[in-house]
Amino acid sequence: MPSSMGKLHGVPELPPHYLPRAAYLAGLKQKLLAGDANVGITGQSSAVGLQGMGGIGKTVLAVALAHDSETQQIFSDGIYWLTIGQKPSLLDLQNQLLRQLTGSKETLTTDQEAKDALCEALQGRPALVVVDDAWTLDAADAFPVTAPPSRLLITTRNNEVLVGLGAAEHRVDVLLPDDALKMLTEWVGEKSPDKLPPEAAEVAKECGYLPLALAMIGAMIRLQPTPWKDALGRLQRADLEAVKRTFPDYPYPDLLRTIEVSVEGLDSADRERYLDLAVFPEDQPIPKEESRVLWNLDEADTRDCMMRLVARSLATWATDGASLILHDLQRDLIHKRREKDLPGLHLGLVEAWNALPKLPDAYAWRWVGYHMVQAGRKDDLRRLFLDFNYLQAKLFATDANALIADYDYLLEDKDLQLVQSALRLSANVLARDPRQLAGQLTGRLLSNISPGIEALLKQAAERKGWPWLRSLKCSLTAPDGPLIRMLEGHTSRVTAVVVTPDGRYVVSSSADHTLRVWDLATGQTKTTLQGHTSRVSAVVVTPDGRHVVSRSWDNTLRVWDLATGETKTTLQGHTSRVWAVAVTPDGRCAVSGSADNTLRIWNLATGETKTTLQGHTSSVRVLAVTPDGRHVVSGSWDNTLRVWDLATGQTKTTLQGHTGWVTAVAVTPDGRHAVSGSADHTLRVWDLATGQTKTTLQSHTNAVVVTPDGRHVVSGSAGHTLRVWDLATGQTKTTLQGHTSWVTAVVVTQDGRHVVSGSADHTLRVWDLKDGEEILTFTGDGEVSGCIAARDNRTIVAGDDFGRLHFLRIVEADETKPSPCEVKISLLSNSG
Repeated sequence: MPSSMGKLHGVPELPPHYLPRAAYLAGLKQKLLAGDANVGITGQSSAVGLQGMGGIGKTVLAVALAHDSETQQIFSDGIYWLTIGQKPSLLDLQNQLLRQLTGSKETLTTDQEAKDALCEALQGRPALVVVDDAWTLDAADAFPVTAPPSRLLITTRNNEVLVGLGAAEHRVDVLLPDDALKMLTEWVGEKSPDKLPPEAAEVAKECGYLPLALAMIGAMIRLQPTPWKDALGRLQRADLEAVKRTFPDYPYPDLLRTIEVSVEGLDSADRERYLDLAVFPEDQPIPKEESRVLWNLDEADTRDCMMRLVARSLATWATDGASLILHDLQRDLIHKRREKDLPGLHLGLVEAWNALPKLPDAYAWRWVGYHMVQAGRKDDLRRLFLDFNYLQAKLFATDANALIADYDYLLEDKDLQLVQSALRLSANVLARDPRQLAGQLTGRLLSNISPGIEALLKQAAERKGWPWLRSLKCSLTAPDGPLIRMLEGHTSRVTAVVVTPDGRYVVSSSADHTLRVWDLATGQTKTTLQGHTSRVSAVVVTPDGRHVVSRSWDNTLRVWDLATGETKTTLQGHTSRVWAVAVTPDGRCAVSGSADNTLRIWNLATGETKTTLQGHTSSVRVLAVTPDGRHVVSGSWDNTLRVWDLATGQTKTTLQGHTGWVTAVAVTPDGRHAVSGSADHTLRVWDLATGQTKTTLQSHTNAVVVTPDGRHVVSGSAGHTLRVWDLATGQTKTTLQGHTSWVTAVVVTQDGRHVVSGSADHTLRVWDLKDGEEILTFTGDGEVSGCIAARDNRTIVAGDDFGRLHFLRIVEADETKPSPCEVKISLLSNSG
């Protein structure tokens, strides 16, 4: 194929004994290639049956057009085929097309999001999208082919679809008598219509000149073999009135009668197997493995039976060459014939799967819920939908959309609807990283105390197949409405979090003017600290854990009694916003920095200013007290840092070198060095004794933290990465890549093993400090604005810009645990 010819994506092969209808094809091609409107193929009266499998109908005409070399040259970007049907999963089909167009593996989770992405992907591309068998306007409209050079071709039996889309109509009628005889000639293996017996014309008439009917009868005559007189007799004897009684108001009784005759023409074993195919959902390919189980045959005999059905035009091959597709009229008939036996057929499939250690293929994972409902096993299905191992395994085997859709089978169950809502809220996260299922479910459902959900979350908490962050409270948007949960916590951005020295409590500050004290074990609010009249921008805890000191944009600091929640002292004196605060190691004094260009040292017992430190010529934004409590290092928007003697209030050293304002500062554990970050995109390591720059580290400025051993510094960047620097050499040891937006918070666990980072990309990531590998990710609902690690090195508290605190615990991987898809899925209860 020349490189200028578009490739075919999912386009079926032309049927056997294909009879070209040149006039129809030429007219369709002219409308499609010359006009500006999209084109639809419809049928007149009984010609809706022309959407046949073995003859020439709407679908076959579209297939012929796709295989036409001129069409492929015009649509050089490719021809993309989508089969819709009566009950399509439009989101799955949208994602399928998007993956074909872009090569992306991403799974989008809403129809509109996928529609927008398709519109962008098709912009300016000479591509043809064929939407086959669209029953509704919504189904066709899900694929936005809005402007040349891309085009949309629709096959439908509903003209309202074309009117709604403004598509040009191309009608296809039944075959002319001569063409019908030509088709029969091909199917029965004769060289010319002249070789056909007189009964052939009557057979064609009894078939209504419908291509599908002609194909089935022709195959029966050739393969049975059935004499022409017998075929005609069967058609004439078939009780049309009985068909009409069985399918009242059905618009295609002639075609149903022909299908009935073709089915009866099978040998008894194949007839029963064909009727058993009614167990499969409509508009879905029927896979070979499930057919083998249903028919109780080996693989070779299963394939042979499938080939016999295709040869008789009772089915056609799907594009994978291993599955069958039934025309919807064929399925209607066999479904009616097997109606009473269907529950047992469904149960047979379910019982076969239950004997396996895992479900065998993609079909089983996607449709197990359907078959269990049809088998009358709703109680077992409910247990399955509350089984964490099943949920995790299905998520890996399919995708988030398929897992969410499962719950539609049991819409009346309140517990299951809560789980479905939680999954829907988490869909964008799970589409990128299925391993976050446990964290997402616990973060959204912990407030629900029903026994079923409690058991599900207990299973999730025990998951150790890989490391993950376990929520200790319901900190993500709850499925029963975020407003209820919001009343339990902050109502605006969390600005800072800190853990008390005993590890029992977390204190958070917020733009909602309050602080909250949380019980780390339960995640519940212990006390709300109210008094500030503006944004509370930071909080620190005194070393004895009895008090916290907060700073605010109301120009004050407050000292709070943690036991009572009362304000002990209000520290007043700054004349502008307080930007920074720290407490001395002995817990007796606090140091604050302000937009009034000064620092103040406060006596925490009396609330009085001990000393005002003056020298900066612009706002003091960051500060750190040395471990010995003798000095404080401040950073300012005047591009300098100053080292102050806390006893005298005098500047000991001015650290000069940055060419932009100072945004971060940290002191090494030995108190000998300070590390600062600046808007000039550098980090500087300073010798605090001499005031000299020891090392300049290029490119990272956002957040700075020194490791507990004092050997490394970790910095975050607006460039979406973190860096681990060797303080002795000034060289980058590791670059931590994974965030997709700026890094807002960095902390190192006290054991020095892990780096925890928060980002505007809504994620919290945990990294192995030794090798720089990302070991787990937790995705929240908003930008992570701050985080802290507790003394146990496992518990992490993170705040976001929605006012939520996420209480998380690192769950280490257990290599002895099987992966989800190796877990035995028990589908039936013991009483089943």
